[in-house]
Amino acid sequence: MSNSSLTSPFASATLQPGHGLITLVLLLPSSPTLQALTYQYPLKLIAPDPITLPSGQRIVLAFLLTYGGGLVAGDSITLHIELAPQTRLALATQGSTKLFKSPSRSVVSRQTLDVVIRPGAALCYLPDPTQPFAGSCYEQKQVFHMGKGSSLCMLDWVSEGRRARGERWSFRRWTGKNEIWTLPSVGGPNFRNPPPSPPSTTEGGKEKEDIPALLNPYKHGAPRLLLRDHLILDGDEQAEGWPEYSKNEYINREQPSPPQHRISNSDIRHSRPSFTGDVPDSLAEKMDALGVFATLILRGPLFATLGTFFLDEFTKTPRIGARNWSGAAAPDPNDPSVPLDERRRRSRIAQETKDGVIWTAAHVRGNVLVKFGAREVEGARRWCGDMLRQEGSVEREFGESALLCLR
Repeated sequence: MSNSSLTSPFASATLQPGHGLITLVLLLPSSPTLQALTYQYPLKLIAPDPITLPSGQRIVLAFLLTYGGGLVAGDSITLHIELAPQTRLALATQGSTKLFKSPSRSVVSRQTLDVVIRPGAALCYLPDPTQPFAGSCYEQKQVFHMGKGSSLCMLDWVSEGRRARGERWSFRRWTGKNEIWTLPSVGGPNFRNPPPSPPSTTEGGKEKEDIPALLNPYKHGAPRLLLRDHLILDGDEQAEGWPEYSKNEYINREQPSPPQHRISNSDIRHSRPSFTGDVPDSLAEKMDALGVFATLILRGPLFATLGTFFLDEFTKTPRIGARNWSGAAAPDPNDPSVPLDERRRRSRIAQETKDGVIWTAAHVRGNVLVKFGAREVEGARRWCGDMLRQEGSVEREFGESALLCLR
């Protein structure tokens, strides 16, 4: 009787743990299709059926998730995305990414996103905010290689932690870097027959997986940096004093008294919270009354009107010299004699005051960079969602599902 062996029907894993790949191609006549959607634990990707808009444009929607809803100390996820010309991808999440406590600053959770957007393609990436728990340590890098005529709408935001548990920017460290580079308009890989991934190499004594040849955007020219936005939130030694807890044990412990935040109802000036302790200038004090901080980056023809909308609204927002600092009643936002756009602006400013929203917008080398913060996540979510829906480009070009995180 001869020995027999069973062959597994499942393909062997070709990606390292935590790595993922999304490749979007265009099938004739104009049907964007996922050529690749692969991932390894702790990263998870979900792609429901494509969305067909009233205009006939077909949008691929994908969700970026992590098992357990967050990253444990030392976790690392890396996602490579390539969009073929004239394709559109809406990338979202199904909840905030929790960042659990790290035993020390040397144990870092990392997330890397490397995106190639070919000419005429577009990406709308509107995730939920990251939520760093007390004592966590996190690094994030997102790089976008953009071809001629491509478009990008990207939101990157971080909250103060779990306010109900008394956490106020009490993590060890949070860093986020966003870069936009040009992409050569000639040459490039073959979308339909991508070459296999090269073997891993060693760099600086650490094992590192090369980006697949499919995602090597600079085979035919040198890149040019268009935008680099780097946010570093470096916690103080107060964060080092948090005791060790696992995910399930992070309950029923003594919490420091939450600082008192006061925001005036008559303007958006913030009073500094009252802190006590040995650290005179903590991160929470530097963040003032903000409970969330966000960056919105817009680029390309699909989001040109949206970028102009933000710049125009910022220009028309009353400055200190034009603001009514007296006790007189503010203008009625519902006054029918006032033009509709002005009524909406007054209503928005009133809501900004209530939610403690502060924001700014600038034009940087063909990109529109919007920075905003609010007292709480819901206030920032409401403000950003209202702005995007009022202008309408995101919902019109990518569908309502692209705005899930801003509901």
